[in-house]
Amino acid sequence: MWFSKIFIFSTILFSLLIFYKIYSLGYYHDKVNINDVYNNLTNNVFGVQQHPIYSSIFISLALFFLLKEIVNKNMYLKILHFCGIIFLCYILFFLSRRGTLIALAVSLISVFLLRFKKLSIKKIAVIGILAVFGITFFTPVLKKRFKEVFYNITYKEVNSDNSSSIRYGVYDCVTKVIKNNWWIGYGIGDVQDELVKCYASKSKILVEGKYNSHNQYFSFMLSNGLLGAIFLIWILIKTLKLGIRNNEVIIVSLMIFYSIVLLFENILERQSGIILFMFFLSYFNFKDYKNLLNVKK
Repeated sequence: MWFSKIFIFSTILFSLLIFYKIYSLGYYHDKVNINDVYNNLTNNVFGVQQHPIYSSIFISLALFFLLKEIVNKNMYLKILHFCGIIFLCYILFFLSRRGTLIALAVSLISVFLLRFKKLSIKKIAVIGILAVFGITFFTPVLKKRFKEVFYNITYKEVNSDNSSSIRYGVYDCVTKVIKNNWWIGYGIGDVQDELVKCYASKSKILVEGKYNSHNQYFSFMLSNGLLGAIFLIWILIKTLKLGIRNNEVIIVSLMIFYSIVLLFENILERQSGIILFMFFLSYFNFKDYKNLLNVKK
């Protein structure tokens, strides 16, 4: 479909702007550190404010479409698509968003396991994906971000230089607040106030940051109770089953990817996240509805 081609092109263009920004800041000449780069990428990429997590999601989605397009019989297009995949992977690993990388790895492995029948191909695909992601985890930036999880200090105090400690502090408060009203929730307007009350007893950093739940399922439970979270899960499962039933690999991969990313970020509470999610959800379900109508005729 034309959408996938336009989306791939625009994502590569956006990634080129990110690369130019990284280069112009002087990162490759040791003029700035990685945190300064992330701060600039978040607040000003040629007038666009975009958190790296959302940039990572766009790139991951473009990779799914590129992998689908790479089966093109034209050799020149294959080479072009392969170069696009390499470049997008570089930017993706540079941004180092752990949740997105985990979601991408799991969704790719799941798709290969579902797509191919031969056990040998499945083994090669899984080993290959794990090897690529395993090697990248040894890069300085990713290594530091993943090692944070295993520091004892991460779970003792909230540190602004340790993103894992912030998440742990957030999740600790989120689970406590959910326990107090897990059935019907607090309503959309009161969730943040309830979290801040808990943050006040835990860390000044959390209060000043006004962090959300950093988990979309928790967010739905906080605002709408258990039924809200179940409704979100039902939507994801319904669309996933639709993809499996129609043998649409792209639907399966996107739904698995989103299901995991939602564990790490409130994707559906920002414009950058909700627009694409709802577009894919609406498009795939509408396409299936049209197919059902054609079958009945």
